[in-house]
Amino acid sequence: MEITVTSALPCDAAQIEEIEALSFGDPWSLTAVESELDRSGSLILKAVSKGENTILGYIIGVSDDESAYIEKIAVLPKYRRSGVGEALIIGFIDRVHCPIISLDVRRSNTSAFAFYERLGFKSAAVRRRLYDNPKDDGITMIMELNL
Repeated sequence: MEITVTSALPCDAAQIEEIEALSFGDPWSLTAVESELDRSGSLILKAVSKGENTILGYIIGVSDDESAYIEKIAVLPKYRRSGVGEALIIGFIDRVHCPIISLDVRRSNTSAFAFYERLGFKSAAVRRRLYDNPKDDGITMIMELNL
């Protein structure tokens, strides 16, 4: 499968919200996704299979000249472990051009933790009770790039 990563558009909000609802216990609403798409400084990318209109996954983040933070990344369940998440991370890195990228991951989400480690992120801190529904600690992970 050939994956293309491009900027998400306002017309993509409903598909992003659907993936959000399938991926998180406390998902963002359609209104929240639409607001994020309109927010200055936000970077939202989508992954699609070449020649199709279905969004396979998305990544939402923010950045400045010194660092970037990945707020959300999600992939449709049937496309997980197929390279979509990695393509989104690489697309994000290519667009932010900053030396430090960080994210938070649930302590209990060992598969996501391993995925980020494989891509070069390292544990930096534990954030107690960061998540609700279900309650969980967050682990802040950082990737340092040689730009």
